Amino acid sequence: MLLDVSHLSVCYKGQVPSVKDLSFHLDNGEILAVVGESGSGKSTLLHAIIGLLPDNGRIINGSIRFADQDLTSFSLRQWREIRGRRIGYIFQDAGASLNPVRKIGSQFTEYIRSHDKIGRKKAQMMESEMLRKLSLHDGQRILNSYPSQLSGGMKQRVAIAMAMIFNPDLIIADEPTSALDTVSQAQIIEELHYLKKTFGTSVILVTHNINVAARVADKIGIMLDGTLLEHDATDEVICNPKTEYAKELLRNNIKLYEESLGGFNRAEDAIFTGENISKYYSTVNGRKALRVLHQVSIEIKRGEFIGIVGESGCGKSTLAKTLLGLEKPDNGRVLFHDIDIAFLSLSQQREFRRKVQLVFQSPMETFSPRMKIGTVLKEPLCNFGIKNRKELPEAVNEALQKMLLPESYQHKYPHELSGGELQRVSIARCLEIQPEVIIYDEPTSALDTVIQKQILKDILHIHKENKLTSIFISHDIALIRHISDRIIVMYRGCIVEILRGCDLLTKARHPYTKELLNAVCSLDREEDVISPVATGLNNESESSATGCVYYHRCCRRKNDCMLSEPTLKEDESGNLCACFFPTEVVNDIL
Repeated sequence: MLLDVSHLSVCYKGQVPSVKDLSFHLDNGEILAVVGESGSGKSTLLHAIIGLLPDNGRIINGSIRFADQDLTSFSLRQWREIRGRRIGYIFQDAGASLNPVRKIGSQFTEYIRSHDKIGRKKAQMMESEMLRKLSLHDGQRILNSYPSQLSGGMKQRVAIAMAMIFNPDLIIADEPTSALDTVSQAQIIEELHYLKKTFGTSVILVTHNINVAARVADKIGIMLDGTLLEHDATDEVICNPKTEYAKELLRNNIKLYEESLGGFNRAEDAIFTGENISKYYSTVNGRKALRVLHQVSIEIKRGEFIGIVGESGCGKSTLAKTLLGLEKPDNGRVLFHDIDIAFLSLSQQREFRRKVQLVFQSPMETFSPRMKIGTVLKEPLCNFGIKNRKELPEAVNEALQKMLLPESYQHKYPHELSGGELQRVSIARCLEIQPEVIIYDEPTSALDTVIQKQILKDILHIHKENKLTSIFISHDIALIRHISDRIIVMYRGCIVEILRGCDLLTKARHPYTKELLNAVCSLDREEDVISPVATGLNNESESSATGCVYYHRCCRRKNDCMLSEPTLKEDESGNLCACFFPTEVVNDIL
């Protein structure tokens, strides 16, 4: 037995215990997935195991034994010897844990030398060797890159390489796949399997995604309110759940082949039109412009539900900000009801801001922690002069009731609400000023499957009830298919395919769309298939200025693809695809 956690309770000063009487054990070469909603105590458990509880947190009961050593009694010196060397840690957002102004190689070398007194050259040899072992064949380019030059998935793989450099007995991974597209997610899952198989590494994986847990883990633990409700072999938890919460998690899990809820009535007139939108950001030294959007043209009809899907950094959020007028395109224009938003008068801008609303990914970061929910809901009503002072209390109560929240919540602060409840408040704040368009930027990515399904039902209900136009941004293509009338697939700032949600599984023609589908983790498919594109090509170098943006990853590529850029072409179904060879079927599992 490598790790034995027995009757562990962890408390923060002045609060009820965050982890309550929790017990489990982990054997060598075993992967345990801990699944639960935000605030269930998952991260607190990890921090307790690795000795990184904050100053106001303490273990009030129980023990943590690692390789027959009691970690709860370790001194700082003992922790320094074990952290990094015998226990590795992979953070949720690898990009946030990397220094943006230093190259990967420099940070990797510093990490190695902080744990072992070796020379710089030997450390650099260790880095290259570890990247090679993890099948990152373009290792030198990766080490010479800044974090901003790598995709989210590649940064996460670099974090895994750092955590594995001393061949630790245990890897702790805190939501390593939550912000990744399906291809990057599948690569990380394969990486964790490889660590177990090749090095005999044990892994504790924290996730809110039951699909990922089922695919990667030997055992699954279900957490709720600081307690471990279930802890059993993966097949047993998935096929024969014991607790009502586990059953509910599985019931509400969105599956790839689940019936789509899209198909809303839409008008013929366009509410938003984007014409050849291009956007560039300057790099740190200002010498080179980073292309974020490239000649993007879209038409969004009034009343439709649009899904935008793609990997981190593909331009989804930048496109949304451009539609909102929060970013100005360097080329092209955005029309709202056939009027260029760049030339709106001040009064027109104010009305545009009311008509087009945005629901953010993390409401906790957008709400003032010092403002009560009632004040948060009153603010837009006052700003736009929609209600007078006497009408405000009734308007706030009505906004909460529409989202099935108690009126008493107006007296609470944001930190007193769950993630799902806060997201409902965000939607209520948008609805109360009667918008025409709501843009949702990854609103469910940090929520467990039960709350995610509830929020999606709320979003679909208000879309229909209020006759809205909705734009939903996500990296989860199965979720996007579940709710969307039309799906826009983006890759490196370009739209590569636009198709109806009901056609996604049968009529997707672009190789990148197929790659996303092939990599989906879902309980209703027997096994995941990662396309040869994802596993065989690790080249993330800049795309050719003239050729296809997908050229370096495509297994269909031919000379024509490198010489000229494909444009969106319509097929007999009315779907659009930017590919010279869209009818060729490669590794089509659908």
